[in-house]
Amino acid sequence: MRVRSSNNNVKGLVCLDPLRNIYKLRWDFSNDSYEEVELKYKPSKEDIQSIIEDYYNKQIEENIINGFYYKGNKVYLSRDNQLNYLLFANSTIFPINVKFGTSDNPIYYTFESKDEMNIFVNKIANHISSCLQDGWNRKKNIDWSLYEL
Repeated sequence: MRVRSSNNNVKGLVCLDPLRNIYKLRWDFSNDSYEEVELKYKPSKEDIQSIIEDYYNKQIEENIINGFYYKGNKVYLSRDNQLNYLLFANSTIFPINVKFGTSDNPIYYTFESKDEMNIFVNKIANHISSCLQDGWNRKKNIDWSLYEL
């Protein structure tokens, strides 16, 4: 859950109730907000790393799947779609019609040539690489010392 805070001294791990073993874990500190989860146990270092890294991995996946646009059209990059586009790039049969957009607002696009499809697939590869790099950088910059009690 995203929490807004004007306090710059927010701790990563806080014990709320030592008798009932309740803790708050906080991460993704940015400007005036952070993510927070309440735990009903004292998390181990491995638990903390798993929760935080899972959060960033889900963000990376979300950005890959829903953050790509081609010629102004949103392209849903599920794993199946990624594989289909890669297969289409190796096709010798053109034109190829694909569906962009959403189920509510589909946009049909025709790739007229292998060159055009290869440009599209290379843009997808660059998008995925950029999303992965951004996520790796965010995980690399986590200050794990914030999670020591």
